[in-house]
Amino acid sequence: MEQTTDQVIAAVTECERERRKALVEDDMPRLAALLCEDLVHVHTTGIVHDKSAVLHHAGQFLRFYEVTRGDLLIRILAPHVAVMTGAMTNVVGRRGTEERVWVLREGRWQAASFHAVRAPGDSKPA
Repeated sequence: MEQTTDQVIAAVTECERERRKALVEDDMPRLAALLCEDLVHVHTTGIVHDKSAVLHHAGQFLRFYEVTRGDLLIRILAPHVAVMTGAMTNVVGRRGTEERVWVLREGRWQAASFHAVRAPGDSKPA
């Protein structure tokens, strides 16, 4: 049964809401269910990830605190294909540990050294 334009827009908008929620709640099984097995995910840096790499990156390397979307344009290209375009803002942190050395010089504390360590088990580059 084909869906109306309004039904498609509502369905993909809800999926996007669930995707954002899964990231913030650190729910990788829920995120996995929303991603195609043959996913191609291109980051703003140009790095390309498949589904397993996206799940590893989101679940082991990054911690999402907030994911917001601006106005969305949803175009229906075929009965089973919709393209969503719009602004997105992610507030994220890196998982892991950091060490910072502070020194008191001329009456002011200043950072002299910083070392970030990936979370245990994270062997893939960012």
